[in-house]
Amino acid sequence: MNKHEIHKNRKENWETPPEIFQPLNNHYRFTIDLAACAANRKVARFVGPDGGGLHSDFLALSASDLIYEMCWINPPYGKFLKPFTEHIALLAGYGIKIVALLPMSLDTGWFWNNVYPHAELYGRRGRIQFLPRRKSGNPSGSLLATFNLHEPSYLTGWRGL
Repeated sequence: MNKHEIHKNRKENWETPPEIFQPLNNHYRFTIDLAACAANRKVARFVGPDGGGLHSDFLALSASDLIYEMCWINPPYGKFLKPFTEHIALLAGYGIKIVALLPMSLDTGWFWNNVYPHAELYGRRGRIQFLPRRKSGNPSGSLLATFNLHEPSYLTGWRGL
């Protein structure tokens, strides 16, 4: 796929497929999805535009909102990754436990500034086919970043980088 096709196929909201999320949830027992809507949330409690009484804006959350939570986030990609990863790093600095599914973009400032210094990193073979599944969906690999947590079980399919 050439560079033009990658940018043409780019979208910002990728729903995590159950075969990726469920093994991680079995291991970590997430209590909140930090970037979702009612249609694609992965657990009952979520943050998003229709968050059912919770914050509608992830970037407005404080550490005190999440102190007892086990957090899952598959943030919006594209222009939103920098502010989302900045906020993840800020919350992690207060000890908040977060598992983030991110694009494997090792050549970006958001990765080197906001993820690499603060997280344990894991990868897996192949590209995740996000939902809804399309032939030309995910243009790159993905990584799992854990903040203030132990490594995922080998049963989840993720390996240390």
